Amino acid sequence: MTQNNTRRAFLQGIGGVSVIGLPTRADAKASTSADDASLTATDLVIPESEVPPGFEPYPTPDTSPFSDALDESALDVASTEIAMKGYWNGTTQSDPEWVLSTSALVADNPLPRAPIEAAAQQSYDEYVTAYNTETSPLIDFEQSHTRAGQISDWHVDIIERRPFEDSNDAARHIFTDHMRHQFLGNVVLGTIAFGPTDTDPPIDSLLAEYATMQRTRYETHGAMP
Repeated sequence: MTQNNTRRAFLQGIGGVSVIGLPTRADAKASTSADDASLTATDLVIPESEVPPGFEPYPTPDTSPFSDALDESALDVASTEIAMKGYWNGTTQSDPEWVLSTSALVADNPLPRAPIEAAAQQSYDEYVTAYNTETSPLIDFEQSHTRAGQISDWHVDIIERRPFEDSNDAARHIFTDHMRHQFLGNVVLGTIAFGPTDTDPPIDSLLAEYATMQRTRYETHGAMP
């Protein structure tokens, strides 16, 4: 796999999965605690001060595949705040080796899970399709999706096939992309980690650390009773 296929610029617009920041989409703030404290989506994304050393922020776009998919869904996006923030690490911003992104949706009322999951799946499928067109036929993308309680996880394992190698070495897992959504009533938290499999930290560990960090920010700011 050549370096210019490590994640490329398409990643910068993947959303929910998103790697970049979006301004919130509603002026109203969601009331989330008994004392009427206000929680905003921007409270729940990870700030630059808390990302690992070497990660730089992506610039803010006007839109993303995830937000576009939400616009097309049954979700009332006009009354839902959306914030996204993403970071990259590597040689160049348009061709990062590592990506860490966080997102949050906050509404006045409980958010329906089905359209948000469908939008995330749609944007993830678009990402994999675009990424696949940039790679050689020897690169495979293995996708999986699991649900457990309040959590939905999406995985993409990027596999390099080596047809002339011994059978034990014919396939090598070179990159992992892991996305998690946490459904918390009127709040949905999104976290993504992408990176190589031969360098620490493990992607699943990085994902778990920052998903937990977002959950802690949610609990600290107050949750809808």
